[in-house]
Amino acid sequence: MRMRMTALFAMMAIIPAAVLGTVSLRLFSRTLESNGVQVSQNYLDFIDFRISTRMKTIHENALIFVYDNTVRDYCDPQASSIMSDQELFEAERYVERRMTNLFASENAYEVMLILGDGRMLSYTVKDFPSVRHTAVADYHTLPDEEFEIFDAWGEPRTVDGVEVVPYERMILSPTSGEETARLVILYKNIEFADLFSTYERDRGTEFFVVMDGKIAFCTSGEKFARDVTDVLQISTCTFPGSRGDLRASDAQLLSYLRNDRWGYTLVESIPTRIFTLMFGPTLKLMLGLAVLSVIVCFILGSIVSHSFTKPLYALIRRMNQNRFPASLEGNPIAGDEIAILNERYDDVFNRLETAIADYHEEQQKKKEAQIRALEFQINPHFLYNTLSTIVWLIDAGEADQAIEITQKLAEFFRVSISKGRDFISIREEIRHVQLYLDIQRARYEGQIFVRFMIPESLLDFNTPKLILQPLVENSIIHAMQKNHDRICHIEIFGYEEKDCVILAVEDDGETATEETIRAMNAFLQDRSSVHEGENYGIGISNVHDRIAMSFGAGYGLRYQRAFGHTIAWLRLKKLEGKRDV
Repeated sequence: MRMRMTALFAMMAIIPAAVLGTVSLRLFSRTLESNGVQVSQNYLDFIDFRISTRMKTIHENALIFVYDNTVRDYCDPQASSIMSDQELFEAERYVERRMTNLFASENAYEVMLILGDGRMLSYTVKDFPSVRHTAVADYHTLPDEEFEIFDAWGEPRTVDGVEVVPYERMILSPTSGEETARLVILYKNIEFADLFSTYERDRGTEFFVVMDGKIAFCTSGEKFARDVTDVLQISTCTFPGSRGDLRASDAQLLSYLRNDRWGYTLVESIPTRIFTLMFGPTLKLMLGLAVLSVIVCFILGSIVSHSFTKPLYALIRRMNQNRFPASLEGNPIAGDEIAILNERYDDVFNRLETAIADYHEEQQKKKEAQIRALEFQINPHFLYNTLSTIVWLIDAGEADQAIEITQKLAEFFRVSISKGRDFISIREEIRHVQLYLDIQRARYEGQIFVRFMIPESLLDFNTPKLILQPLVENSIIHAMQKNHDRICHIEIFGYEEKDCVILAVEDDGETATEETIRAMNAFLQDRSSVHEGENYGIGISNVHDRIAMSFGAGYGLRYQRAFGHTIAWLRLKKLEGKRDV
């Protein structure tokens, strides 16, 4: 036993340490990754601001150029055809100066003006300081559908060994509004890559600007202009929302931000090894604490097991030697816990039995109190409806009939009280319904027809009182709900089924639908299922609850819609004779 207890204490240290260590490492990993992503998003916001500001400047400078009146007249065949040679020469020189200024201000690799007749004016570093006039050779402009309004960024490419991304802008005719030329500016990849190269070096990650599924700007020449699928092993269509993160692989986490205004997605590729660099010291610390906990628990286990088993071994030795002191045989030795436990066992067991009996008695009283509370809940409901009928008769001058109904009401409550009994015979329950119908017929004379079809063999079985009358009342109310002049037919029948008695109330009311029946049955099983604004009355819920409390699960009330009629089924336990509670 001593070894087992020592091993138990050791396991109590090892298992929690292993579980807590695993959970802690996992949580630590997730926390590091979450913090890393949040830091990345902050960097992406700042880089996005720098790139979008640069693109906005490009857009504004290009806009000034293409809407210059002289530039537009020079590019428009109609406007240039009416110019004199001197005016055309001056316009061309003006356009060249504007291109030179645009080249210098944008720090571009090349600025091209492609005219509709196939001529092209271009300005590059190698042509400095003049503007080159040539025909369009291998440069292909974007189709019109690629333009957002009047400008667009083209596919990244390499020109004379220089990585560039073209920006194109339409030049429209001032007279017809149609395209007459295009301004094309080739921006060097390095100009944009410099906006985030410093952060790459500091963080040990890579930033990419993705346009139309290709790497438009990056610091790596090998990855420039390649499909994002080849570089990041993921498609841009898999970026959900405007920002977020996702794993491209076990070794790579992507944090992204989409800029819909300028049509690019900014992505940071983060190696997951960055997050695991801090695992080493943490893992060593946790392993050290785990080993220390095992050693401490092993020592404590040895001490506790020794102190616990020492009196047991002493008792075993005395028993083996047949040495039973008189104090041990009669009264337990002071401080001998085992003997005290043995002596007190019967006392604890007796107290437990007493507590269980008290608990069952308390539950029975609580159940009876709940049933009586439900009965008190339903009686005011009957009284309210009946007194309303009496008041209506008095107002109508039917005093004799009001007196007769009052007498029937007195007999009705005499049956309801039933000398304090909770269970009455089905015969008495039927009498109770008949009294209720006599009262209701005073108000609905010639409109209510009820037929009882309950076998004589069932009449002496006992049932919880006041279970049929609320159902009959419910049938009358819903039958007359839409048309107070209609005739209501009700049938009350019953039969035996094994150890159960089945009673049913069937009416030909038209208001109940299949959906209503399903909702009422759901309401009876679970009060929380009723929707706001729906009210099925306290009557039917009261009947179901009292039967369920009296007989248990499987007994109670259930509704059915069949052949245009509504049927309320009651399942009761078969009770012989009379039962006084």
